[in-house]
Formats: sequence, C-alpha cells, structure tokens
Amino acid sequence: VALSALFYAAFKTYSMWVHDGDEHIYFAMAQAVVHGKVPYWDFFFAHPPVHLVVPALLFAVFGFSYGLALWIAPLACLAAGLALWRLVRRFAPGWVAVLTMILFLFGRTVLQSSSHLTVVNIGLMFLCWGAERLAADKPKTGGVLLALSVLTGIYFLPASVGVLALYAFYRPRRSLGALALFLLVGLGVAAIFEAVTRGQFLEQVFF
Repeated sequence: VALSALFYAAFKTYSMWVHDGDEHIYFAMAQAVVHGKVPYWDFFFAHPPVHLVVPALLFAVFGFSYGLALWIAPLACLAAGLALWRLVRRFAPGWVAVLTMILFLFGRTVLQSSSHLTVVNIGLMFLCWGAERLAADKPKTGGVLLALSVLTGIYFLPASVGVLALYAFYRPRRSLGALALFLLVGLGVAAIFEAVTRGQFLEQVFF
C-alpha cells in the first residue's frame, strides 16, 4: 500500500506545473475566503461551500503557493484510494483491497481529474471515507463525512444516500445516528449560509 501511494505521488509530479483551468478561479476564491469574504454574498459561487473551505483552511495555515495548491487534488484522490483500500479489506482478502486501490488511483479518469482542483476530488475523498467509517460501524463519523461530501458537490447526494441506505439495511438501529448527523450537518450548514447570504446560497447553488 505504501509503495502504491508513493508511486502514485511520484507519478503525479508530471502535472505539478501551472496550467490553464478553472482551478485558478477556485484558488482565488479560497484566498478571498481566507481574507474574510463570504461566498454567495461577496462573490458568485455555484457549488456548496466545502469545496472552498478545504483549500481555504490550508491556505490560512500555510499561506498560498502553487506548490501547495496543486497538490490538493492529487492528495485528495490518494486519500480516497486509501479509504477504498480500508473499505474493501473489511470484506475481501488483502490483495483484493490493494488491487482495488491501485486500479482506482491509476484509472484514466482519476489520473486526469486529479491534475485539477475540482468538486470531484474533495467530494470523493469525503464520500469514500464516509463509506469506510460506516463499514467500520462508526455511524456518527460516517454520517458527518457523507454530509461533507454533499456539501462539496450536490451530485454526491445520490451516492451518499445509497451508502446510508445500505448501512441501514444491515444496521437499522445504528444507522439512525448516521442519518441524524448527515441531516444535521448538511441542513445545518445550508441553513447558516442561506441566512447569512439572505437567500443567495440556494439561488446560486440550485438555480
């Protein structure tokens, strides 16, 4: 697993250069958040807030640099791959889990999308870790992580609901805690942004 992760990181250095793409808009928006600007109110943003919160937190701690910014997407995908490895090894032999991680990380779509900071990178990380935590029978952590995936990109909602439904099938009583935190975090964050931006959050993200 460690060798696969190191090889992936080394392989991704080919894309560690500044190139044209939408990610520069997200970098600028994340820096604006660090300086106190509120998405949906101070500038238009068509995605849920966690997509900006993750890079903004990193920039707030370490400062902005392309050396840091360009690594967010590949490291998020690597984190998703590690979650898949942990998830699969709970139900299958270890070699199957390692193979799953390798096929995921070196699949064409992941290799291409992990070269740019998009909603998919960060949202997929939260989705995979949410599923892994539920598989580990940690409903509260799993529910929060799945909510964060949806708060990164709305199109993670069907997958998150599917994971919760599957968990509820096997652990009906414990799934209530996961569902409660999923709704509390998801709806709570949405309600806060809707109130702070005076209706701009829902209008920009959904309409």
